[in-house]
Amino acid sequence: MTAAVDVSKAGISKTFTTRNTLTSNQSILMSLVDGPFKKLIGGWKFIPLSPEACKIEFHLDFEFTNKLIEMAFGRNLQRAGR
Repeated sequence: MTAAVDVSKAGISKTFTTRNTLTSNQSILMSLVDGPFKKLIGGWKFIPLSPEACKIEFHLDFEFTNKLIEMAFGRNLQRAGR
C-alpha cells in the first residue's frame, strides 16, 4: 500500500509518499517513494501483551534534501519519531 501525506508550516507545503508493507499482527515497514527527503525509513512493531492488547513501537530515520525544509519540519518529525 502507498500513502501520501501533506504537511505545511511557516508557509511551506510539502507532500511525501511512502510504501507501507504490512506483516499481519507483527509490523508495518515504511519506505520513501517520493518527497523532500534524501532518506526516510521507519515503521511500527506490534508486540503482543495479551490476546486483546499490544505494545506499539515506532521508529523513524530520515534526512531532508535541504536545510530550509529541515528547519521548517525537522523538529516535528523528530518528536514524532520519539
